[in-house]
Amino acid sequence: KGTLRLNGTNILRTGTFNVAEGAILDLGGSNTISGVWTGEVNGKLFLNGTDTVAENITITNQILGNGITMNSGYVSGAGTFLNKSIFTAGTNGSKYFTIANFENEGIFNLGEGSNLNAFIYFSNNTIFSNQLAGVLNIDGLAFYNNGAHSVVNKGLLKKIGNYEKTLPITLINEGTIQAEEGGLVLSGP
Repeated sequence: KGTLRLNGTNILRTGTFNVAEGAILDLGGSNTISGVWTGEVNGKLFLNGTDTVAENITITNQILGNGITMNSGYVSGAGTFLNKSIFTAGTNGSKYFTIANFENEGIFNLGEGSNLNAFIYFSNNTIFSNQLAGVLNIDGLAFYNNGAHSVVNKGLLKKIGNYEKTLPITLINEGTIQAEEGGLVLSGP
């Protein structure tokens, strides 16, 4: 148990990430990320730095357990981030997606159950695609659109939590939108 922080400049490629219950692996700093990430996270794996995926490169999250949690920082670059497991945008820190494509085929948690006035900010023409097998849980945070960016829902977009949440984004829906609790306001440009 304890915390391992990777700061500075790192290159994180295909690898196995195992984090025991009660332990934290905090990937801060400036990271170039790629490959297929596997392993099991029973504690926390934080992706809180400036994380870049280069053009024509894909990073695939297949980490079991708690998956990846982002509390602050950037996911950026001209490549693709493919989530096939669990990705959680947590707490009220500033988070930025300046990546060309984020594709969700797993579970993407937008918040952790507290109604916060916080966002994941999109810029650089980000496209967030919730694929057919994907579940996008809106549970306390929202996406914020700063320009020509969009969320494409082909899977399940689910609003949970007993509060209203506004998504000021362009939403292209080809899937299912399900409001389980509270209100969901779509107010795209």
